[in-house]
Amino acid sequence: MKKILSIACLALIVVALASCKKTYVTNVVPNQTWISSPVQVTDWALTTDGKAYAYDLKIPTHDFFNDDDATIAELSFDTGTNRTYEPMPYVYNSVSFSYTHYIGTDGFPHIIIYSQLAGSGAASKPVDPVIVKLVLIPSIVQ
Repeated sequence: MKKILSIACLALIVVALASCKKTYVTNVVPNQTWISSPVQVTDWALTTDGKAYAYDLKIPTHDFFNDDDATIAELSFDTGTNRTYEPMPYVYNSVSFSYTHYIGTDGFPHIIIYSQLAGSGAASKPVDPVIVKLVLIPSIVQ
């Protein structure tokens, strides 16, 4: 009797475990990469405090969430097809580059890139055209 009861319990456990199914739900939202056309030397404007030059880069997309997601900005001083990108903040030829981002009154995201001499804080703009690459990384706020 014990043998039949043991076999029945074992069969019940096997059936119960065989019916268990783990479900993995992944919500993968891909990053977005945006590359600008070359920013010319004449496109930079002196800031109102006179300490830096700035370039206001309007991103032509609404798929950008200023508060929740992450933005990585990179610069390239190679305007050809085989570019090398450097993430900001970055110092190139003694010029320091940094950036901020915000949603403008036009409803579009804007990236302001700042250029000034490293260490001294004096205004200095790039002497060559610059290409800006942005990587917009979506994030789930919990």
